[in-house]
Amino acid sequence: MKKGLFVALIMIMTMTVFASQMYVVGEVFSQTWSGYCLEARTGIGDLYDAFDFVVPMIWEGDGEHPSPQYSEREAVYGVGGLPHAQFQGSSDVIGSGTNMLPAYTTQYDNFVNIDSPFLIDLEMNVVGTDLELTAYVEVTGTVTTTDLNKLLFFLTYDYGPDYSCSVQRYEELDFNLTAISASDTFVTTFAITPGWDLANVRGISMIQKMDGAIGNYPIHQAAIVGFPLSVPDPIANQEMDINETLTFDLTDFFYYQGAPVAAALSVQSSDPTIVEAVLVGTDLTLTSFGNGGTVQINIMGEHAGYNSISTFFVYVVNPSDHYVVILDLDPTATGTSLKTTIENHYFMGDVFVTNDINVYQLDDRADAVFVLLGVSDNNYVLTATEAGPLATYLDNGGNVYMEGGDTWYYDSPTSVHPYFNITGIADGASDLTAVTGHDFFDGMNWTYSGENNWIDQLAPVASAVSIFSNTTVGYDCGIAYDSGTYKTVGTSFEITGLGGTNTLDEAVSGIIDFFGIAGAPLSPPTNLAVDSMTGLFTWEAPIVDEITGYDVYLDGVLLGNTVDLEWMFTDLINGAIYEAGVIAVYDAGYSDLATLEFTYEGTGADNNIIAKTELTGNYPNPFNPETNIAFSLDEATHVTLEVYNVKGEKIRTLVDSELPADTYNKVWNGTDANSKFVSSGVYFYKMKTGSYTATKKMILLK
Repeated sequence: MKKGLFVALIMIMTMTVFASQMYVVGEVFSQTWSGYCLEARTGIGDLYDAFDFVVPMIWEGDGEHPSPQYSEREAVYGVGGLPHAQFQGSSDVIGSGTNMLPAYTTQYDNFVNIDSPFLIDLEMNVVGTDLELTAYVEVTGTVTTTDLNKLLFFLTYDYGPDYSCSVQRYEELDFNLTAISASDTFVTTFAITPGWDLANVRGISMIQKMDGAIGNYPIHQAAIVGFPLSVPDPIANQEMDINETLTFDLTDFFYYQGAPVAAALSVQSSDPTIVEAVLVGTDLTLTSFGNGGTVQINIMGEHAGYNSISTFFVYVVNPSDHYVVILDLDPTATGTSLKTTIENHYFMGDVFVTNDINVYQLDDRADAVFVLLGVSDNNYVLTATEAGPLATYLDNGGNVYMEGGDTWYYDSPTSVHPYFNITGIADGASDLTAVTGHDFFDGMNWTYSGENNWIDQLAPVASAVSIFSNTTVGYDCGIAYDSGTYKTVGTSFEITGLGGTNTLDEAVSGIIDFFGIAGAPLSPPTNLAVDSMTGLFTWEAPIVDEITGYDVYLDGVLLGNTVDLEWMFTDLINGAIYEAGVIAVYDAGYSDLATLEFTYEGTGADNNIIAKTELTGNYPNPFNPETNIAFSLDEATHVTLEVYNVKGEKIRTLVDSELPADTYNKVWNGTDANSKFVSSGVYFYKMKTGSYTATKKMILLK
């Protein structure tokens, strides 16, 4: 017999359902167990029935698979004979001549329905050659043991069906949370043994009182986590032109223990009308269509009992687009209000606000970049990773405005700072109340109401010029520089704080004029008309020569481009109200969208609005915190829509009523019938009518 100790009370708390696990690219895996100690096994009285959901923890002293702190744990649990239990193996005989399985079963039955006063959210991540376990703990109920509680961390390893699992790593941490709503985060790191298959490793955390009589150490709550399918090289965000195709071999991205995965893979596009995602084998093909926009692509993989999700974004743009990018990194964001002002004076294209330097290509289409870094204490320090693309953009003839109260003197300079020809003179103070204009702002004056701590004092390096100054104290706070190749403007205050005698509009207009990107308002088409019987859409051209075509829209969706002055709408429904739209495309950019609402009265269209009774699906999927479940009915009927967990247990009824023929969307917010939030994982939703039944899968991520 192999010597070892299957710790009875530890086993009780680790008999938690080990559900299908989830991994999100860019995040560590986590699984939360809360509520009842063994909530998922409520009502199961036989220990054997729980074997599929058990991670046995065997402490052994035979030297073959040695456990840590073996003798110490023997003393704690007061078992001198060191019995063992091969619960998942070929024998359930307990050493020392005593069969302890009935005792363990009784303990399991006693504890399975006890309320737990704690919630544990456990995460496991690979850090170098170590496994890092992180337990977030929150007190959710009354704690009856108020002293000498411990938080325990374990790693177990499954050697196979003849041996079951073995404890490989162990650590105790002090634990003193007792007040309801109190919380804390606990972290420990364990070394990975060379040769371990991480698929066989389980991380376990539990809260246990350690001062009881021998053999009586109550366990309050536990959590189990497994190591999932990993994606070490996720697909980067992609930019596509309209009507472009990209193909990826997913074996270059999905791995399991270092080897490419030929697993059960599936893909999902958040809007297939913008980008269609098709998977054939392991080849993923993305096709963009005539309407630009942004979509999220989810790639789901299943392997060895684990699930993995890789998520990236695709940005579909028109190669002839022009735009201004506002890179708003300020913790107190002002990008949206600045966007509105820029749009009043920039007519070449669109204005986009983002906090990711990689979202929009900084090429010939980007007429300018406005970088907002904020003012101390609500400021952001520009990184080398963000500065590099800005410097490259300027080398290629770009225009950059950058503001920040600390970025010019206090913060360490990046590769893009020298492009502004600014010298930081001093860290400054909270002394900016009035701003005086110079050079192309000569004669203008503003009051300042933006954030106002530690405004850097600036001076221009020739041939840069001062355009803003604090004449009350006597320093410059805004510098403009024209290198002949690129242009820059740098300020140590927030431009959206300008007002008073002169306006924010005048300040922004001056910078746009300095960059030379204002353009002129481009006239839209006029005299729009739609034949309500045929769906023929017509318009008149603006009286200019630079128009290259027209973009046609229906209900805000781009249908295509034409050089003609008409477009035939198809597949319209009699009696439905639509909005026709058209944009004039110029060499210099786009006009505003001209629109016309009309009611279709023709008889040739398909008027069957509800095609069939169907459970359409849910979006988004995966989701957090809520998702929309869509279904349709072709006739009035009684409908039920229910949510189930992976064990087939119903956790929520969303619909149970008579409904007329129509299309429906029902929101599920991730809560059960008691309005408690459920844990991350895979769930199923089932729709049933008198003659129709369908079930689909959805994934909740936290």
